[in-house]
Amino acid sequence: MDPAEEHRILEEALRKAMEEASTKTANALVLEGKTIKDQEKTVWYAMESVEFTSFVYNMTHDFDDVDPPTPPTKGMTVASLVKQATEAVQQVKFSKGEDRLADYTRLRDAVHYLRIAYLQYARKPRRTRQNLTRS
Repeated sequence: MDPAEEHRILEEALRKAMEEASTKTANALVLEGKTIKDQEKTVWYAMESVEFTSFVYNMTHDFDDVDPPTPPTKGMTVASLVKQATEAVQQVKFSKGEDRLADYTRLRDAVHYLRIAYLQYARKPRRTRQNLTRS
């Protein structure tokens, strides 16, 4: 397979991955009315999708040696983290591809936001009636 064909295949995979990431992050914006477990799963699915998109973007545009710094997230709520991630994915989706490094950084930022949001769910203690009565 020649390099041009390989790049075309990667571009097509990236397009599909970006569509899926966009859909799943948009779905994660609507967390109200869902159970905590369903909210956790929705954020996980969005994070997984954006992580894969970031990987395909890396492979397509050869950013193997690039490790952008993570954005600050201290004090952010799950809703604000998901909103930031969704905005980052949308910016990449609708960019013209002029600044690929900035787009890759946005994807990595989105992964970080969603990871922190998921960890906020995972770190919350699951209290049961039995746990509440023990000292």
